[in-house]
Amino acid sequence: MDQIKGFKGIGYSSDLNPLDPYLTLPFDEITPERRREYLRRSRYNFSRIILPSRREDPLDLIRSFISDGIFREDENENIYPYEQEFIHGKRVYRRRGFIGILNLDYARDHVHPHEKIFMEPKIQRLRILERTGFDLEPIFLLYRDGNKNCFNLERENIIAWGEEPEGVINRLYSSNSSIDCDPGDLVIADGHHRFSAAVDYYRNRGTGGWIMAAFVNIDQDSLIILPSYKLVKDANLDMERMEEYFEMEIIEDITERNYPLMCNGGRFYSLKLKERNDLPFAFIFEKIIMEKVIKMEINMDNVKTFRRIEDMKCGPRDAAFIFNPPSPEDVWRYALKGLIMPQKSTYFFPKITSGLRIFKKY
Repeated sequence: MDQIKGFKGIGYSSDLNPLDPYLTLPFDEITPERRREYLRRSRYNFSRIILPSRREDPLDLIRSFISDGIFREDENENIYPYEQEFIHGKRVYRRRGFIGILNLDYARDHVHPHEKIFMEPKIQRLRILERTGFDLEPIFLLYRDGNKNCFNLERENIIAWGEEPEGVINRLYSSNSSIDCDPGDLVIADGHHRFSAAVDYYRNRGTGGWIMAAFVNIDQDSLIILPSYKLVKDANLDMERMEEYFEMEIIEDITERNYPLMCNGGRFYSLKLKERNDLPFAFIFEKIIMEKVIKMEINMDNVKTFRRIEDMKCGPRDAAFIFNPPSPEDVWRYALKGLIMPQKSTYFFPKITSGLRIFKKY
């Protein structure tokens, strides 16, 4: 049986290209303010489906998009070569991959998560999946092809393109190529909640045994992970306890950015772990700072993620931790070892844009 194959995708009509008014970030990156901005662009913006209002039914929205001629189903089953063009650090990158569907029975033994999940967004995704029967957004999977040349796909026609509002240019192609080899290990870069929801859906119903995914080769320099700094609310940090594990020094000028750093009580401190440990700091944050010093379990209320130091809002009872992100190779290596980082430890940039295709599971 095929492990990865094509499907008849449903997406915005080619008459609507470029799709700038319709494309979005994934659901968990859409704030209420961003959703309002999306909907100002078009009432057919994809955010209406992945984040419907209380008065809206996502399945009814899909049906209305189809009946209005906004969505159309592709004539053939395709694997979809996919390209994202973006700027990072004054350099233009082109990240290439493809979108297909993955056998969930195969995924049980070959797909490796790299970070934990929160239950609330998983339950939200499962409810929408149960209501619609569609994979609305692809999960983001990393593969390593080596010398197998499994994934040499011939592009045919470009079928969808557009710029997501964050400035990422997307191009989606059709291909009748097939993948007839074992893809090997796969690591989830993004979409852990959606993957877990799809596994539960399949287990509970016995149908829907395939999941839509964007597959990207890890061996390319266009895989970028942005910082995921952490703010712990009401940490009540015990500095003596911190000193049991870290050598700490007050830092007056943080522009040198000698990471990792901690902000507490209006001061910045450099942190150096006393015991040698080569794990990414995300593990140290969870296993030492949260579990042994603060003695608090990570949840969506007490630990917030921020990406720029200037966005840090560290109150007198809070503690913020600024550290370098892991590399894609770190993510790959530790995931295959079964070492799973805490929630929201990475931000693969750019995200896989939502709204290019959806997949009907049965």
